[in-house]
Amino acid sequence: MASSSCLTWKHNVFPSFCGGDVRKGFLSHLLKELESKGISPFIDNNIERGQSIAPELVQAIKESRVALVLLSPNYASSRWCLDELVEIMKCREREQQTVITIFYGVDPSDVRNQTGDFGKVFNKTCDGRTEGVKEAWKKALVDVGNIAGYDSSRWFIHFYFPLPYYPDNEAKMIEEIAEELMKVLRITPSKDFDDYVGMEARITEIKCLLSQQSDAKVKFIGIVGPAGIGKTSTARALYDRFSRDFEFSTFIEDIRGSKEMPSLGGSHHKYQLDCQKELLSRLFNQKDSKVGHLGVAEQRLRGKKVLIVLDEMDCLLKLEAMAKKADWFGPGSVIIITTEDRKLLKAQGIKCIYNMRLPDQVEAMQILCQYAFVQKSIDYGPATIIARALHNQVSLDIGGFEIFCQYAFDPKSLDYGPETRTVKALRNQFLLDIRGKSEMSSLLGSDYKYQLDYLYDFYKLARSVTILADRLPLALRVLGSSLRGMSRDEWENALPRLSSSLEEGIESILMFGYDGLRDDKDRTLFLYIACFFAGFKVDRVINLLEDCNLQVVHGLHNLEQKSLIYTQYGYVKMHTLLEQMGSEIVKKESLKEPGKRQFLWDTKDISELLEDEDTGTGKKVIGINLNSWKEDIHISKSAFQGMKNLQFLSVYSDNVCIPEEGLNCLPDKLRLLEWHNYPLTFLPSKFSCKFLVELIMTGSQFEKLWDGIKPLQRLKRMVLSGFPYLKEIPDLSNATSLEELDLSRSKSLLELTSTIGNATKLKRCILSRCVLLKELPSSMGSLINLEELDLSYCIGLKELTGCLNLEKLCGFSSLKKVKS
Repeated sequence: MASSSCLTWKHNVFPSFCGGDVRKGFLSHLLKELESKGISPFIDNNIERGQSIAPELVQAIKESRVALVLLSPNYASSRWCLDELVEIMKCREREQQTVITIFYGVDPSDVRNQTGDFGKVFNKTCDGRTEGVKEAWKKALVDVGNIAGYDSSRWFIHFYFPLPYYPDNEAKMIEEIAEELMKVLRITPSKDFDDYVGMEARITEIKCLLSQQSDAKVKFIGIVGPAGIGKTSTARALYDRFSRDFEFSTFIEDIRGSKEMPSLGGSHHKYQLDCQKELLSRLFNQKDSKVGHLGVAEQRLRGKKVLIVLDEMDCLLKLEAMAKKADWFGPGSVIIITTEDRKLLKAQGIKCIYNMRLPDQVEAMQILCQYAFVQKSIDYGPATIIARALHNQVSLDIGGFEIFCQYAFDPKSLDYGPETRTVKALRNQFLLDIRGKSEMSSLLGSDYKYQLDYLYDFYKLARSVTILADRLPLALRVLGSSLRGMSRDEWENALPRLSSSLEEGIESILMFGYDGLRDDKDRTLFLYIACFFAGFKVDRVINLLEDCNLQVVHGLHNLEQKSLIYTQYGYVKMHTLLEQMGSEIVKKESLKEPGKRQFLWDTKDISELLEDEDTGTGKKVIGINLNSWKEDIHISKSAFQGMKNLQFLSVYSDNVCIPEEGLNCLPDKLRLLEWHNYPLTFLPSKFSCKFLVELIMTGSQFEKLWDGIKPLQRLKRMVLSGFPYLKEIPDLSNATSLEELDLSRSKSLLELTSTIGNATKLKRCILSRCVLLKELPSSMGSLINLEELDLSYCIGLKELTGCLNLEKLCGFSSLKKVKS
């Protein structure tokens, strides 16, 4: 036996074939099937054919685990093919190479004996050859003809079809050949990711993106999304699926935590050398690759077909050290980078980007159930639950309930009767009931209704968990695992705790993104959004945080590039769990004293602080967001006296109680005052409004807000809608930045102040349902930027002057005169 025991197979399969017979038909279908099975054949497209077999082919034959000889009618017409066959049969004898034969349109005996049409073609090729060459070819044909293989004549009913025609039987033959190769190569299809919800669709989409780079010799792709969305799992599945097709491959997981960035003044050069050393050591399976300079990676990688996955890349220095240029790698190489940072990919010129999406509601339910109901059964317990009308229970989400039943419903544990033993039957019965059919009454007994009702109550708890996780796969897995094995009542008891604090396994992953923000301003802006501004329009956030030394526009861009926020229809959005994480970071500023935190949102914390008569509390608070419709909130008259730094105050509540004498003051630094259903008829007289950017008060009892002239130079938005008693609006002499004025549903408003003409930046003026308003001041003709004037249902208004620059005018049907 030869030295093959130490041979490293470089290729799975070496196909030997006559291109004119099979390349565009049978072979192309076969290679496609092999690729789908993770089998990588040697392809000789780039080798020039000459009189004798190329040395590269001889080497490729020796380095292939299996030789696939595709014997077709013109196979023996090619000296190249016959020389290949000689080498293959030598390797079969010396290297224990496996040879699989396919007799495609030829009889095995004709190959073995060089007879028939095959023999005629062979004899023609032998003309002019030496006896030694002819004998070597004949011996190879005899040996290959004696190997039992696939005979196409057994697969076709008739063999009159021209070669490009492929009936169904041939497809079965191709499938069998691929299966045999998998057995020979001992390749077992991976099932590691079969249960990952939505994975197959993601892989298909990514393959489509890669195929669009058909002209690129080396393909780069970035997989982008927030922490916990499944980037690593997706990259793992891709690596698992494709790594066999590459000469060298490596998956460097969670690269962000593998090496600390050099400190200020530290050596970037050494840092990048270490990164290259790690890449090369893993790629070539060497414990200690020597990297003396930054050109080593390029030298060692050049010409090699590699698959490299750089998971959770967070640093341009690392990326440049490991995959700086496409020409570092051989043709056919693929580099996959997962990251939360879009800007990183842009800086490296990577344009092919796959954006990870959250699962839909049904998929989220399936992910949760996979981890919560491993045994696919639930404890129904002794509780008695009153059955409800089934159509009310299931009409909203039949798909999600069906998924839940597949995991939580065990037909063996309960006797549902012969008509109800499958989930399909269960679903059909729901639909019958939804349609109001009488068949339900004959199918369901009272015990069945009780059990089904219990099941649906359990399902509603599961839906609450998916809402809590906001469909983030990581959170669904962690929460599902933490609830595994619990009864319905235990789930119900666990939900409040899960809602109030993040599970450690979730928080530690999400914190990577926050910790990766190297600029303190970006970290501060993240906390501002998490605790207060999530859901605001982008323009509002920019206006309200202007001059806060946060470089807001740049900061919003950075946070979006890092996948920590996203914008949708002009609004700043943040995943619920990131909001919760940001809130917990702020809460930890002072666990026992809410007044020492930057932001307050918890009703209990706010209530305790605002009812306190101590004027020294709350000095560090810059934002209060009170949203409560249940608890009574008592606010002392001196509640805001110590809050010198309060800038953002938002109150949504009908249950706020303030002493009749009112508040002593509101903080002068307020930028946003948003108070719906303000319970008093006046604002504190000492409130300066100097920093006020937005004043939003709806449904209040004011007759007027204040006396005199206030410094409103920063005010951009004033919303005083739904004021039943408001007769006049404040003096706007200094409101030179005002862009929006909304006085809608102010039914007692008699006139607008003539100083409105000073608000030359005003774009929107909403006066709808101001029924007592009889005329507009002539100074409105100075509003050169006014784009929208809404006068809907202003039934007392008879004349409109000026305002020729309007883009939109509503409700002017009662006007008798329009003057320029």
